[in-house]
Amino acid sequence: CREHFTCAPLHHGSADPPPENVNRLKVLLDYPNGVLRAGEFAECEFSDDAQRASLGDVVRVHDWAYVRNLQTKCAVLHDFCADGSTPEMGVPVGAQMPFAHLDGDTVISARTYEAALRAAGSVIEGVDRVMSGRNRNVFCAVRPPGHHAGMRGVVTNDNDDSGSHGFCLLNNVGIAAAYARHVYRGRVDKVAIVDFDVHHGNGTEEVVRNLVPTHEEYEMKTPMASVSMRTEKWKPWLNEEDPDKVLFVSSHGYGKKSEELEHVPGHWFYPGSGSTCVPPGGSDPSTTPEDVRAAESDYLGGYESETRADKHRILDLGLGLATREVSGTARNRFRDGYRKVILPRIMAFNPDLILISAGFDGHKKDDINFGYLSLVEEDFEWVTDELIKVANSCCEGRVVSVLEGGYAIKGAHVSAFARSAQAHVRALLNGSRFARPYDQRYCEWESKLERDFLEKAKERQERKNKETLMQLYHGGGIDTGGAANDVPLPLASPSSIDVATAPMLGTPQLPVGTIAPDSAAPAAETPA
Repeated sequence: CREHFTCAPLHHGSADPPPENVNRLKVLLDYPNGVLRAGEFAECEFSDDAQRASLGDVVRVHDWAYVRNLQTKCAVLHDFCADGSTPEMGVPVGAQMPFAHLDGDTVISARTYEAALRAAGSVIEGVDRVMSGRNRNVFCAVRPPGHHAGMRGVVTNDNDDSGSHGFCLLNNVGIAAAYARHVYRGRVDKVAIVDFDVHHGNGTEEVVRNLVPTHEEYEMKTPMASVSMRTEKWKPWLNEEDPDKVLFVSSHGYGKKSEELEHVPGHWFYPGSGSTCVPPGGSDPSTTPEDVRAAESDYLGGYESETRADKHRILDLGLGLATREVSGTARNRFRDGYRKVILPRIMAFNPDLILISAGFDGHKKDDINFGYLSLVEEDFEWVTDELIKVANSCCEGRVVSVLEGGYAIKGAHVSAFARSAQAHVRALLNGSRFARPYDQRYCEWESKLERDFLEKAKERQERKNKETLMQLYHGGGIDTGGAANDVPLPLASPSSIDVATAPMLGTPQLPVGTIAPDSAAPAAETPA
């Protein structure tokens, strides 16, 4: 994964690299300064030699023509890793180019195809580890990411009819979910995939949609005639029951890139899909889409939303821009989305395995998110902790997490990306120590606490605004000190909970596994 180059190897003084580059792994895994090499993770078991995914596992999700095309494009590029040369973007080495662009976002090099297979193979190994009982949960620090990769790579939608790869080549989490259902068919009946990257997991959603047989229509025009073609499309993982056995959840930003562009055509936040959409809720078959919308109107109100009535189990939570709101409102909205909408549905689904697409580009210091979500490290730790509790209640804590986005790496090991990933893995590690179950009543209490604080902060801000207006009216000076909304929210953090008094489940307490394929650093291993 370190040999998937999207630009020339970086040195001190190099020009700014593209957002997705090899330094994303270095700040996590470099020995001894990577954040995941810190002493708090001494109990973790590291694996640096994950096997590549087999083509049989890959083509359960992707078309062979797409995989073959990716393989061919990488094969004709100059392998500068082999001869130690220093390539330049756009400058050929002999008759070969060192890099190629799949689109404006996504760059490949000679070893990209191998890196993509190793990334998918890492997540498959993670599934094997949790199913064998070797580890309770696993984090796969891999690249290239995968949640924008559909059956044929690029996924389009009504707001973007061209689409792009979004740095993604093979859908790592989709390949692992299909592998789990196929290989562990006697033990893994239901799989839940949860994606909290700031961008909609449109590739994974398309992969899940392909579990239902459908058809595609094409029109070919010639000077003499127009021909319409219709083909069947279906990518089952195991059998015709797949659509009922797979739940996909994505929480992300949805809308225009800024308020000023609200009424301007185009300018959608990437990828332009993922409006709030929920499947029919509850176990009562008489529940209608209108019932679901009415029950959640307090939360879903204000979003472009609909209720699914199709055969897919897909839940999209599209969160809008946090503008002119009390500080912490966006964070509370994100958390309430999980407490009121997502976590109860995962519990009702009762999965045998939970896979997480862990993207950290929703951090407020990551420029790629255009201000969507505005999360901090504690929020990633919180959502991971809640998903671990659900896993403890449903599937003996079996969780496999795979790295997706997160590009705020300035500051290296103390960057927003590094600290967010560190918080995520910390929650996984704590989940292997303390098997706490999911508690809906605690979630309700926590939500009320945060909302009460937001109301008080809003009142303080309104008083401050009135005082400012009065000063302006009477010609007085304006206090430019810190506003009330600069006060941080006392949002609950997993590390603030007294785990000594937490209830315990009778499940084995095994260490978290961190898979980092072909890492250059020596493994620090602890017996499981």
